[in-house]
Amino acid sequence: MRALLLLGGTDDDNGDYSLLQSTALSAERKVTWSTLKEARRGDQVWFYVPAPHSAVVASGVALADAEPGNDWAYTMPVGEVTWLTQPIELQDLRDNFPEWTWTRRARSATYLPDDVADFLRAAPRAQTQYVAYHSAAVMGEPYHRDSTGLVSFLTSKPEKTVRRILGNTVWIFSGERSGKRTAYHLQGNFTPRELARSGDAWAISGAGNLRPTPLAVTDEPWFLELLAEQANFSLGLSPIRSALVLAKLDSLAAETTAALPSFLPEEISETEYREGSGIQVVVNRYERDHAARSACLRHFGTTCLICEVDLATVYGPAAAGLIHVHHRRPLADGGEERPVRPETDLIPVCPNCHAVLHYRHDPPREPDEVREMIAWAKIKIQEASR
Repeated sequence: MRALLLLGGTDDDNGDYSLLQSTALSAERKVTWSTLKEARRGDQVWFYVPAPHSAVVASGVALADAEPGNDWAYTMPVGEVTWLTQPIELQDLRDNFPEWTWTRRARSATYLPDDVADFLRAAPRAQTQYVAYHSAAVMGEPYHRDSTGLVSFLTSKPEKTVRRILGNTVWIFSGERSGKRTAYHLQGNFTPRELARSGDAWAISGAGNLRPTPLAVTDEPWFLELLAEQANFSLGLSPIRSALVLAKLDSLAAETTAALPSFLPEEISETEYREGSGIQVVVNRYERDHAARSACLRHFGTTCLICEVDLATVYGPAAAGLIHVHHRRPLADGGEERPVRPETDLIPVCPNCHAVLHYRHDPPREPDEVREMIAWAKIKIQEASR
């Protein structure tokens, strides 16, 4: 897949930066952009803007070949626009790729060298977070909580829009009339993976993190801002755009994301085995910050980023949310405490892939190496079955 870097405007009003950010939060996630004459449908696209960061801030996919435009020589539509969790600064590109001459001027669109493209593909992308509202008056009954760990929700949005929601975080709020007021509660969140027709609506379902007790939010300032943004929940299943609301939900998510046990060298344990007069420490003793683990899972979800398996789809509700968190740099490196960035230093992996990352390999394998191992194994199986 060819990787194309497109350029934002050079003005100082942050117009293209704001445009890309709002596009990434929109339902269509589509924008038309100036491009190279050679650009083709299917090209992977990255957006560089000079203000306010001088950084690569978003990615997307070319939806059509380049065509002559009115204001610019060539333009093309770019879809699946996705905001990066952290901008990739121009200086970072200069430091990592000193021989790449584009970074010296950064004034034109260009196709990316393979090593630069791989570097950008490894950058964490921000998930879009959505709000779902259950009205007892409309549905005819209060919100029912499923004890299995799986959550389903009905929506009348068109299929194309609903499919974009899959894999993202959806926050469930419920409302019940109490006298002249509606009492609102936050039930929790879930990550929809499945889509099915249910009468005239679509049912999305996936593993959930429901709060042990619904949280009363009626008079909370952040909730009132959400209520205004969502037009009193008249927009249906809709993206959350308020930074204040997203920050509050992020902190609430930490309360409901369980820290699951794990028994690999990268996970905490104090277990020791005594052999004769010596002590064999079978796992390290470096402290793992459970807040960092929670932040990683809130960012990426609980699907393995290597084999792309959600264990709940294989083993059922009993495995909902079961996932390991892998340090891309082993905890023991350096032998001392250091800051961890959950979005760049940690990734969720299933127990099998986590074992392969570490098995007879020090330092651990790179995630891409294990992905390639899986791909080659599938090819060999297909060849053997012919």
